[in-house]
Amino acid sequence: NLHLPPLRERKEDIPALVQHFVERTAEQINQQVPTLTEKAIDSLMQFPWPGNIRQLQNLLFRSIALADHSPIDSDALLFSATASPSSTSPAENLNEVESWQTAQENFEQKLLTRLYPQYPSTRKLADRLKVSHNKIALKLKKYEIS
Repeated sequence: NLHLPPLRERKEDIPALVQHFVERTAEQINQQVPTLTEKAIDSLMQFPWPGNIRQLQNLLFRSIALADHSPIDSDALLFSATASPSSTSPAENLNEVESWQTAQENFEQKLLTRLYPQYPSTRKLADRLKVSHNKIALKLKKYEIS
């Protein structure tokens, strides 16, 4: 058996993991690799990581997908979307998810709500997200975002 301590017990690994996940996320969403400020890295190192490495990966993916510029500062890190030290336990948060579809719809709605003011046309937003403008138009209508 291999014993690997939780992320909260090996904070020195966080910068290397962040770099790996940032590069991987940028590749997955087809954008340039963003940088994170030292303040953002410090915030990540101070967080208790109850969800371990997967929580770090998910937080970075969401934060990068929603970021509109680089470098990404600590205020752009979406801690509240994953968990915060004062929030409920990760297991309780997972119990609130009704299904894969509702989780995906919640993410889409948050993404479009946040990006639409910065890219206020279906074509601009579609270019930013690398999808068709028809798809964006349908999603904006579905979530009543205008």
